[in-house]
Amino acid sequence: MKTLEGRGFLWQNPETGRYRLGLKLLGLSHLVEQELGWRQRVRPILEDLSLKTGGTTTLRVMENLEIHTIDVVESSDILKVAYPIGTRMPFSYGSHGLVLSAALPEPAVRQAIRERGLRRYTSRTITAPTRFLERLRAVRRQGYAFCDEGVTIGVRSVAVPVRNREGEVVASVGVSLPKARFPMERLVEVVRLAKQAAEALSAGVGHRITSGGTA
Repeated sequence: MKTLEGRGFLWQNPETGRYRLGLKLLGLSHLVEQELGWRQRVRPILEDLSLKTGGTTTLRVMENLEIHTIDVVESSDILKVAYPIGTRMPFSYGSHGLVLSAALPEPAVRQAIRERGLRRYTSRTITAPTRFLERLRAVRRQGYAFCDEGVTIGVRSVAVPVRNREGEVVASVGVSLPKARFPMERLVEVVRLAKQAAEALSAGVGHRITSGGTA
């Protein structure tokens, strides 16, 4: 089991100790699509969210304290944010990092901060461990994360947790927009639409996504 975990085929939940399938299986994504129609179910939800918000929408998971981008629908607007599928970021990266880190036990987050630190991207990035932990508690209470130029100047984003049948957070769905098209007056609207998309993903494919990738 440890060998499979080390090679990325399995992922162990640090809180429950249970194993799930890992991101290496994304290399077999064509089989997943044929047998389960996974991407065909995800894509329309992300497309609908992108259409309604005007933003680039992303589905991400965490594995080994890295954020992995497993699906993206880019905005049709000329001024947009773009992320290639497969992009990896540190555990603290943006709104997705806040949502997925908030799902971890706090001791695990503290250890991750000690071992990996909190990388600074802009002057607005949270790099103080105490503040970062406070933000995670707020994310748990409110059910979403908002990043205001925390990783890229001129970009705002929202992310919401996607859950499986057991209520575990297994992924996050997010919307990224240039700040010029995402005034604070739109925050409530964008969060509401992202939560609707998360509910659709949770109901439709949440049980197919693991905290370490897709199943």
